[in-house]
Amino acid sequence: MKHIRVRGVVAAALALTVTFGASACVASSSGHSSTPSATSPSKPTTIQYWHINTKAFGADAVNKLISDFNKSHKNITVEGRFYDGYSNLLTALQGSVAAGDAPAVAQIGYSRMRYVASTFPYVSMTDLGVDTSGYHKPTLELGQVDGKQAGLPYGLSALEVYYNADLLKKAGIAPDKLPTTWDGWQAAAKQMKSRLNVPLVNFQQFAGDNYIPLAMVGGNGGTVLSCVNGSPKATFNSKKSVQAMALMGSLAKNSLATNLSSAQALQAFLGGKTATLITASSSRANLEAQAKFTLGATQFPAFGNQPLRIPAGGNALFSFAQSDDEKIAAREFIDYTATKDSSVTAYVKGTGYLPALEGAAGTYTKSNVLQQEASKTLPALVPWVSFPGPKGLQASQVMYDATQAIMGGTQPAQKALDDAADQVNADLAGSTCG
Repeated sequence: MKHIRVRGVVAAALALTVTFGASACVASSSGHSSTPSATSPSKPTTIQYWHINTKAFGADAVNKLISDFNKSHKNITVEGRFYDGYSNLLTALQGSVAAGDAPAVAQIGYSRMRYVASTFPYVSMTDLGVDTSGYHKPTLELGQVDGKQAGLPYGLSALEVYYNADLLKKAGIAPDKLPTTWDGWQAAAKQMKSRLNVPLVNFQQFAGDNYIPLAMVGGNGGTVLSCVNGSPKATFNSKKSVQAMALMGSLAKNSLATNLSSAQALQAFLGGKTATLITASSSRANLEAQAKFTLGATQFPAFGNQPLRIPAGGNALFSFAQSDDEKIAAREFIDYTATKDSSVTAYVKGTGYLPALEGAAGTYTKSNVLQQEASKTLPALVPWVSFPGPKGLQASQVMYDATQAIMGGTQPAQKALDDAADQVNADLAGSTCG
């Protein structure tokens, strides 16, 4: 593993990507009027920043950023509020919007961004006046909905394979010569099972999240959504998509891969019960802190010679500020947090995210081998396919449930995905492709 040059990689990578079909399918979006040009509120103003950063997932870095901002900005106080996952944050957001007490700034996962933009009143980054000069167009597009800069890309993660080098060596598998394709990984998994009776493949799947299925489908040349006569249509039950998902089921059926909850998958890896953890690169700092073995990382496996297509995970900063003073405070906080190299570097160090801000955290990346490995996946990143419309989250859950049925062996892949596609198409009825 060699040092790599980070500056310019994000923009170049995203400029070359293709989507998994019509990932731009969206419903209508909303916005607010322009924010005043003042750099400080007219009176002391307190705003809330909602985030999903746990103690093991960058909370210390987030709290320090908030503290440093409050010390250096007169008339503005930011209060951080933690929510356990994007789903819980959105549930709370629904109530706060209805009560007229929405947060001025919140982290919105890319997978839920289109749903939020079509459901809640927000202030676009353009109307807010956020400084986006440090972002290149392809990176900024991750936060766009229907041509509007709905959010500012902040956390950016790639899908990585973290491994227990000590366990691999015991099974006779050289950590520095791990296979790059799924065929190779299946052979290695059989060797791991026969020698140590330990699963090699360990997917960390978060509830309602389709990160790994999207990467599997896209990597095999399949699609998730297409635009048919102006309407989004589920296509994850096509031949290539089914083949990819069937592989996940086969690995689990033959005990070559785990089928665990996200928390169980993490503990199995840290406890030496599995040889790998396939998860977002944003977990890097937590794994470094907890692993009692030699921790390594490599890229997500490919399907033969087909190119990797990894969804760009992470989140964008959205604003739901209402008064002029809140908008000013929100803009100043977003500029401080997401458009300054020192702030972005602190967040990258505390998590494992790749910097969305062009050129940020370059020195730190050169000093961390695992971070370098994640950066190698940048050329494979593509925009996340999120389901549009008021039932977008429900559609995402349907696809997730189909994956669980396949992994659990309760339904064959074709049947599970056909049924799921029918349900998703019903959920998306009335939505349009942007």
